[in-house]
Amino acid sequence: MFWLITFFFGSETLGFFAVVVKYLRIPIQLIGNALSQVFYKEAVQTYQNRKSLRALYLKNFKTTLIFAIPFLLIIGLGGKVLFTFYLGNQWTQAGIYAQYYVLSMFFLFIVSPVNSLPLVVDKQELHFALSMINYVLSLGTIIVMALLGYSFDTILIVYTLVQSIIYAFIGIWYYHLYLKADKKII
Repeated sequence: MFWLITFFFGSETLGFFAVVVKYLRIPIQLIGNALSQVFYKEAVQTYQNRKSLRALYLKNFKTTLIFAIPFLLIIGLGGKVLFTFYLGNQWTQAGIYAQYYVLSMFFLFIVSPVNSLPLVVDKQELHFALSMINYVLSLGTIIVMALLGYSFDTILIVYTLVQSIIYAFIGIWYYHLYLKADKKII
């Protein structure tokens, strides 16, 4: 994706966006990875012991929301101010990009801790297919819109919506995997 931004919009735009990705992914990586490690261990034990995964899913979902909602609100409402204050006036555009992009990161934040569920319930192939669809749609959005002459701001907004829908769909799919896994237990 980064090479597409450079190709169509130049290195300055890439620099702003790369900073956004770096800073918005930090809480997801720190909190999401910690929750994910705990979840995977508990999910494997729960599934092997033929117990319901629903309670574990809901616990993780609620815990993630506790962190994700403030993240969404703070960056969504104050990203421009925060990036300008923290990084300086030359990074104001990055703050604007952060405000656009945070919705996608919110949904990623929600699904990332339970990302290992397909591995636990042996649905890796479908998970891989969804990842490929995500990749193609994301790159396709950027390429088609850039070729049609849209600004990077507009493309980022549409890209964020596409990513958000995909991550929301993946989250719903994860929930259905829980339900199916629980039906096998009963």
